[in-house]
Amino acid sequence: MGNSGFLPALVGPLIGKPGGEQNKPFMLQTKGYDHPITALWNDPTLGTLGTIHVYAYYPLTLPPWKPPAKGEETPTGGEPHAILHLAEGDVLAAEHTWGLGRVIMFGSSPTTVWNDFPVHQPFVPFMHRILGSIVQRQDEGLNLRVGQKFSYTVSSNVLNKDVSVTIPGDEQKPKIVGQVILKNGVPTVFYNDTDVAGSYLVSIASDPPTLLHFAAQADPTESDLTPLSNSQLITLGEAAEVLKWSPEMQLGVKLKTDRTGTEIWMPLLVLALMIAVVETFLAQRYSQPK
Repeated sequence: MGNSGFLPALVGPLIGKPGGEQNKPFMLQTKGYDHPITALWNDPTLGTLGTIHVYAYYPLTLPPWKPPAKGEETPTGGEPHAILHLAEGDVLAAEHTWGLGRVIMFGSSPTTVWNDFPVHQPFVPFMHRILGSIVQRQDEGLNLRVGQKFSYTVSSNVLNKDVSVTIPGDEQKPKIVGQVILKNGVPTVFYNDTDVAGSYLVSIASDPPTLLHFAAQADPTESDLTPLSNSQLITLGEAAEVLKWSPEMQLGVKLKTDRTGTEIWMPLLVLALMIAVVETFLAQRYSQPK
């Protein structure tokens, strides 16, 4: 079965027989849960999904996905991820982001016709975690890294309305940055200049004004104190001098020693002043009437 891009996975042909008629049911994976929705069951004291029987299902195949290059618009659909596998390896549940939402796809039925998941204890927490994942997605677009483009879906009532943004530290000077436009048929607000960390205020010129707050946070790797590897030091040394500090090193003396002979601005300044004095003297002498 094909996929228009909205669904996170391609659907294969039906496997098994609905109604529990198959003598040997398929079982869910018992460990190695690597998705936030199912990671709870990596702790065996919290129960297991391994006792759930699946009688019929459509195997899901995650399509290839390529992240956007720098400067390209973020696609509506995000990278697909497997949520749950069968013990045999087939993907039974998958998800990806779609705009400000999240599409979650299950390859079997939500009733006991194709599986007995609904009568097992993990079913309720599994559904709660799915709902929590969907709700969490609504706030993801309001927390960015510095330099990341802000994109947010809004109501169609504000389409083509002016958009003003107030940047951190300049709260008194909002500026108009564009209008609400359609992206893939959805009214969307865009703002690109998030170079300053802090809280931004987006105001849409509706009546009353529609206000949005989002935050840009600095990349945590910028304050990472992990020492550079030897290969990284070699690469850095190709562009600049690298000093390996030790407690015995007097850094100020080292820098002053290394810079000896490199500063010639003082002699040049003295020379320039001497030339100016000579020019002034000669101008006064030869400009006098004879």
